[in-house]
Amino acid sequence: MPPTLDDVARLAQLSREIQPEATSEGKPSAPHSSLRRRLDSQAIEDLAARYTAGEKTTALSREYGISESGARDLLWAEGVILRGHAITPKDAERAVQLYESGLPITQEVAQVGYSHGTIRAALLKRGVVLRSGSYGKRAVSGE
Repeated sequence: MPPTLDDVARLAQLSREIQPEATSEGKPSAPHSSLRRRLDSQAIEDLAARYTAGEKTTALSREYGISESGARDLLWAEGVILRGHAITPKDAERAVQLYESGLPITQEVAQVGYSHGTIRAALLKRGVVLRSGSYGKRAVSGE
């Protein structure tokens, strides 16, 4: 069933809320000046090059001492096309192993490099029963 006009309007509104406003030249507006004060132009170029080479915004933002959203804003302003935030199958399986070994999702964020929500969704997709104080176990189908 195709989306309704209301669905399309809602998605358009969400898209405007998520993406920075573009300037008249079609480039996004500049990120907050505090980010530009903390990182010089060479650091921003290095950030963009490393992200383009495949490094994750989580690791880069930690190294440069800025928020992930700040790193994305700088990359966007530099004209870098941002990758999706989907978790790789290898990282998802690692998240499952860590969670089943007793590590909470909040601690997995730093080790696996994805957001809490992405890790949680990957665990649920792989049949992990989330715990509330006890160790997680995979759901057994047919029970």
